Amino acid sequence: MWYSKKTVTINVAHHIRGVKDIEKVLHGHTWRVSVFCMNDVPNIKGNLVNDEEIEQVIFTYNNIVLNELPEFSDEVDESLNPTPENLAYIIAKQIPLAWRVVISDITGDEWCYEQ
Repeated sequence: MWYSKKTVTINVAHHIRGVKDIEKVLHGHTWRVSVFCMNDVPNIKGNLVNDEEIEQVIFTYNNIVLNELPEFSDEVDESLNPTPENLAYIIAKQIPLAWRVVISDITGDEWCYEQ
């Protein structure tokens, strides 16, 4: 089995719904997003994945207010709360070989989604 890890730093802003005292308080974060991939064989170039494709997915979420995205919209009752756990889930679903996505902050806290 072949494994790879790609880490990218992004800046996001969000507010969390349903949490007393901080609901609707817009605040920002700098998060490191690490995508772990695995496969039985590398691609024709000898790589497991194309790093540029992973970066493109992750940078979709750079320098934005997460609540303004459809998947996190305040206007949709079924939308996800824009937490790092949910962002990890959304990123993992966009990268076919990803089996784990970890989002961490400067304090060392980590949030993870594994498929």
